[in-house]
Amino acid sequence: MSSQTRSTTYIDSVNRDRSPSLFEFFDAGLTNPDLVREYYRSCIETGLSLLVTVPVPTLIESGLVEDEWRKRAYHAVRLALEVSQDRTPVWGQLRSIQRGPERWSRDEYSKRQKIYEHAAAMIVEAGCTEILLTGFRTIIEARAAFNACRAEGSERPGLSFSLDRTDQESSKPGIQAECVGPACDPFGPRCILLEMPALDMVWLRQYRALAEQSRSPVGFSCADFTSVNSKTGEIARILKDTRLDYLGGPLAQFDQVRSCSALFEIKDTSPAFDSIRISSSQRVELIGGNNPVRIIGERINPTGRKKLAAKLKEKDWTYVERLVIEQEKAGAHLIDVNVGVAGLDEKVILPELIHHLDAVSASPLVIDSTDYQAMKWAGLMYNGRPLLNSTTAEEKRLMDMFEVARETGGAFVVMTIEHQGLPTDAQARLNIARRVLDLAERNGFGRQDILIDPLTLSAAVQPEQALETLAAMRQIKAELGLGLILGISNISFGLPARLKLNQSFLAMALAAGLDCAIIDPRIPELLDILRSSAVLTNRDPGALHFISVYARAEQPQELSAQVQPESDQQVSGPKQSIPPLDHIQAEVLAAIRKGDREQVSTLTSRLLEAGWTKQMVLDQALIPGIQKVGDLFEQGQLFLPHLMQAAECVQQSFRQLGLDQDDQVTHPETKAPILLATVKGDIHDLGKNLVATFLRSNGFRVNDLGKNVDKETLLSAVRQHKPELVGLSALMTTTMLEMEKTVRFLKEHEPGLKILVGGAVISPEFALKIGADGYAPNAAEAVNLVKTCLDSTHL
Repeated sequence: MSSQTRSTTYIDSVNRDRSPSLFEFFDAGLTNPDLVREYYRSCIETGLSLLVTVPVPTLIESGLVEDEWRKRAYHAVRLALEVSQDRTPVWGQLRSIQRGPERWSRDEYSKRQKIYEHAAAMIVEAGCTEILLTGFRTIIEARAAFNACRAEGSERPGLSFSLDRTDQESSKPGIQAECVGPACDPFGPRCILLEMPALDMVWLRQYRALAEQSRSPVGFSCADFTSVNSKTGEIARILKDTRLDYLGGPLAQFDQVRSCSALFEIKDTSPAFDSIRISSSQRVELIGGNNPVRIIGERINPTGRKKLAAKLKEKDWTYVERLVIEQEKAGAHLIDVNVGVAGLDEKVILPELIHHLDAVSASPLVIDSTDYQAMKWAGLMYNGRPLLNSTTAEEKRLMDMFEVARETGGAFVVMTIEHQGLPTDAQARLNIARRVLDLAERNGFGRQDILIDPLTLSAAVQPEQALETLAAMRQIKAELGLGLILGISNISFGLPARLKLNQSFLAMALAAGLDCAIIDPRIPELLDILRSSAVLTNRDPGALHFISVYARAEQPQELSAQVQPESDQQVSGPKQSIPPLDHIQAEVLAAIRKGDREQVSTLTSRLLEAGWTKQMVLDQALIPGIQKVGDLFEQGQLFLPHLMQAAECVQQSFRQLGLDQDDQVTHPETKAPILLATVKGDIHDLGKNLVATFLRSNGFRVNDLGKNVDKETLLSAVRQHKPELVGLSALMTTTMLEMEKTVRFLKEHEPGLKILVGGAVISPEFALKIGADGYAPNAAEAVNLVKTCLDSTHL
């Protein structure tokens, strides 16, 4: 084997009659330095292109006191440098702690990283900045060592990984070979070596799996080469198309490695991946490129799911396990995990749950949180490469996400939202994605680390935005080559027959280049769309997966006839009939329900001509009408467009009655001024707009500050307009923390101010926790709450 080749053979042994133990060799630097010099000199004479020191155990593993351990570690490195005399690069060998923790925790992880930092610092101090980490058997432990080396100035250590152990906490097999590369590559190792007890066909197949999924230089270190001579042909055949960048042997195998070196062709190649690789300890999922669209199961998210929220508070992991297994069986490739419940400390709960699910789930996990510290600790506790979900595109938030991804090795999701919110046109979203990629690349990340979420809003409110989202997806994919992820169900919010809309939009998104769909995998119609679209977009070569699913069915349409899971928003029970009203009220209600502005205007005129006062029209026709529409919406008999059309009808009648000035309803009996806003970072204001309409319908003067409003702007408006009450809205889990900050800020500066909160992610418990004066689940309830709150204030 030529010493001129860039790729490397390393040998960490010396030819002796008896193999010394690791600790004997470690001691020999002091007790028998000539033995260690002989070992180093023999390695260099063989023509190796790097020299690895004898193993340096950590202080805790050595069992020595600090001074004795430092002396031995120092001499292990200094003797190698002395022999090398700059002819051969020297790598310090840092040995893994072989005793695993009974259970990983934040404290245990921090303790382990500190131990490795201590050992790495000693090796660097002795003059060796290149480190080889050996004997590692979990990604969590390796991650702690990678981060430790980085902290001490050794940026890219090599890794030697062992697969011959099983997980201590369960009967689940240890990490699979193909999962090591995706989880460790993000740390930029100099190499990844597979430690083999023997060079046989089973272990070589494991090595091939490692080589196929790793973009780092790869190799193996074998404890026994004796079988090579008898199986040379078989070994050569299995290695023929497999990368081999490094070759090594443990103590006392020096001659065997030297005699076998010529058998192995050291290649100078690295695979080019055009996909994002996410892994558990058992499986790798490829996202993007020409790979099939991946399904992310969305069920472990407590928003709108009271039972799950309660189980998370109880730490009932068995219930969460069932949700994971149910989604895996239904077809999910990855599992989203969100624990955003009011009153829970995500920094404690999320890492614990992620580590628990790691032991029961073969599917890679998506860590879904707005708390970067919770996301970081959950990622550190994961024995694979997670997907971190998510961040917006503001530079500060991106830098925070980069730090989490750098420390955990995870890939991450970026939403196309900046300070101004979600752009309304595709070009602006493309520009945001381009800036994200540029900043990511300047910070050491690439296309293999990023998924872009172009976001979609409800078609009930902004139907034109569906097309803009699809256009943005096509442009981002074509011009930047970035992976795309999307939550599908947002498109149908507030509309009937949501599944039909979701199906259509999913098909359109797949045609636009979608790589990852966040859906409920239990819904067979959506799976039908995914499988069919994979064939039509050439993401299922030869339609093999499609055939495997549907060729067995006598009638493929039977898949769509399965019993549907009950939606969390589904209203059970029989539909309620409209209670009887007197004739004129029934006519007004019917017109408002239909959104018939002309009819509502005609009826308003008729009532006035019949002698009704403006106050009677308002109190006995219009307000009961809009309230009834709100009731029917809550019962599931009407949907969001009906609610909006009804509000527009009533607003027109207000103007007809002369009760509108600058879009503010002024009731004949003037009611209190109300200030409304959606908190900073939240671009959704549909619910808040409906609340404004209902309040105006009830005669309140409303000052609507709009969406994405920071707390300082709110305080300024409070002092300017002197409202009797402030209403705050938040729809996303990412803005719950901002709402809490805003409430506390306003209460601090205006102690007597009444503040009500609402939004899809808000609960009564959360409202109480943050110090709000009340919570309203919908627009109709908001009016009642405002009245109650103000009545109690005026007592």
